[in-house]
Amino acid sequence: MVSRARFNEGTREVSFRYDILDKNNVKKGEASNIAEGKISFNANASIHRTATFRLREEAPPPESVNVTAGNTYTTLNFPVSGWSTDNWIGTNTGQLLPQSGANYTGLNAEFTGEIKAVPQGTIREKWKVFKPNALTGITYTASDGNGAYGNSQTISKTNTTYGQAGIISEFGTYTTTPKSVNFCFCYKLEIGGSVSSNKPFVWCVPSNMANEGNDWAGNIRILDNQITTKPLGNNWYFCEGYYNVDYITNPDPFVIWTIAAGYETAATFKIQISNFYINDSGIAKRFNNSGSTVSQVFDISYNKVVDGFNPTFQKARLYFDTIYARYNSSQVNRPLNNLYYQTSTDGGTTWSAYTLATSGSNISTISGGTSSNNLKMRLKWEFDRVSMGDKTPRFGDLRIDVNYNAKGKNPLTDSIDYRVDRIRPYMIYKDGASTVERSLGIFLLNSPKRKDKGSRVYREIEAYDQLSILADAKVIHAFQTTSNGGKKVTELITEILTGTDTTIPVKFGYSFPSAFVNISNSTNVYLDRTLSFNVGDTWLNVINAMLMFINYTPLYVDGNGVLRAEPYKAPADKPTSHTYIDDELSIIYKEAEEEFDIHDVPNVFVVTQQADSEGERMYSRMFNTNEGSLSSTVNVGRYIVDYREVDQIANQGVLDTYVARIANEASQAYGKVVFRTALMPSHEYMNNIQLRYQNLRIDDTYTETDWSMDLKVGGQMEHRVRKVVRI
Repeated sequence: MVSRARFNEGTREVSFRYDILDKNNVKKGEASNIAEGKISFNANASIHRTATFRLREEAPPPESVNVTAGNTYTTLNFPVSGWSTDNWIGTNTGQLLPQSGANYTGLNAEFTGEIKAVPQGTIREKWKVFKPNALTGITYTASDGNGAYGNSQTISKTNTTYGQAGIISEFGTYTTTPKSVNFCFCYKLEIGGSVSSNKPFVWCVPSNMANEGNDWAGNIRILDNQITTKPLGNNWYFCEGYYNVDYITNPDPFVIWTIAAGYETAATFKIQISNFYINDSGIAKRFNNSGSTVSQVFDISYNKVVDGFNPTFQKARLYFDTIYARYNSSQVNRPLNNLYYQTSTDGGTTWSAYTLATSGSNISTISGGTSSNNLKMRLKWEFDRVSMGDKTPRFGDLRIDVNYNAKGKNPLTDSIDYRVDRIRPYMIYKDGASTVERSLGIFLLNSPKRKDKGSRVYREIEAYDQLSILADAKVIHAFQTTSNGGKKVTELITEILTGTDTTIPVKFGYSFPSAFVNISNSTNVYLDRTLSFNVGDTWLNVINAMLMFINYTPLYVDGNGVLRAEPYKAPADKPTSHTYIDDELSIIYKEAEEEFDIHDVPNVFVVTQQADSEGERMYSRMFNTNEGSLSSTVNVGRYIVDYREVDQIANQGVLDTYVARIANEASQAYGKVVFRTALMPSHEYMNNIQLRYQNLRIDDTYTETDWSMDLKVGGQMEHRVRKVVRI
């Protein structure tokens, strides 16, 4: 191969240009004040390509500029201890939570557990048939999963004899003193074959005295004015009520009272009941499946005056997550879970109406440009639930970002906005009669350090390639990939990076332009099993785990800023990308270094993956027995074992290839060379290099793992390579 590194001219004309790009990698200008830079590449680091730049300040920044000031308000500003509470909303756990109805002894509120056979059909444990002894044509059915939430009990009356039929709880309460007994349940009623919105019948029954044999003697029907109902959707209703039990009206203080519910008529009917709670606290604590709580008033003002400028309100935006109450979507509507806000621009004298908040949207009750000196806000949360035992509904992660028009010093922006802009350096040189421009990467910038040197002020910047976006972002919600035998893993990775995937919620807050993503689609591995990822995993690790699943290279960014990955190839099977020869035309500088290190280099490789639900545990093993390898079992005379456990490998074939991969990489570790050349762009991830350096008797193929370039005239490029060995 003819070396592109061998020039027929003694010198090269080299210069550099630094483009400023916006967050979408679109050029917005050039940075003419970069005095020098350095680019480094390390194939073994998580972020491969890094850089440092030294910028010369052209002029001092103005004392004050128009800026957007901002405050963020959280539960530090409106702690839950300051929200209103009632019998069914509490803050004793440090968060706003619905309070649940107690599951008393003898009360099977959610109709779980054993299903008992009775002459009329089936009924859940801790419930009994409630009907007169002589009434026939009644069927009881205990069902799974068809209640308003969870299970239900159905009572069907098919004859036209007047009578009552329902269920009665084994729960009981003594009445040694007068007390209120409160109850609630969900029901769905049909009368004569048609749906009905009638209230159910509810009875208070002396359970230790009454039974079916005496037609439940002594039962008291609870009046309709002591019962309320509320629609839940699809003809289901939430019913609640109370009865004041007074032992004076029944002189036996040891009567045990309980509650029964159903219906009573001469017509045929069917009633379905679920989520049945009873409370005998002795106080008037009626059940309420709706909750409403209001926060304390908190201040969102901003009144910092700079250079005589009085700040004004610009915008405010609420962010929050809501968790809805549990419900059966085939039976009832989704319960309400809403957050509202209310604002005042005069310190709380007058208030806007409560307005429904939408997460991520601007509030609408304060106009832009309003004075920000005396702004107040408060919040209201409203929710419904189906079961009074359900403590699920809540909101969380609430924050309010408020922005103001103000003046101030903003050290982060001049011609470059260090928060979002990128730097794209180019090396420009002559190649024969042609002028060549080579992009050396696209870099995100850290906040600069300002230093003076003589009369000049310089900014020193550390910069990282676009993998830093994925390394900085972590998984916020644990997730599993959706099994899809028709989609390739590479397609999912591309969709995640470009923001077109809809199966995974809340990713990393940025979408790479599609022109800057190139994941080779040559694999035939599909999403035929799920991959699981936990909260706290970096998105770079997530993507690389998916790539390892199909035996691809890790994600890397090339000199044009394109995110790439392709099927892994053993170094010995890859073509040579560059040739460096130390002849009379060479650009290799003297004083190369060679290192041999075979201490503890593994020569046996074992990888295993725990069995998933679909198969057995997988193993793959490989022995380096190549006599031409200095670290082989033959030459070392013993086993040095590299053992690993993995959990994201697609199948046995990929596992075998992965073992061969780590064996190849480990077996190259013993032969390392460091050498320096003139600046040479177009070096990328794990290139193979043909190197001849006669002083050290080197003439072989090496894989380049590290390189660095000094971006200045006369700058050098350092290469770190390791020997390619086939095992």
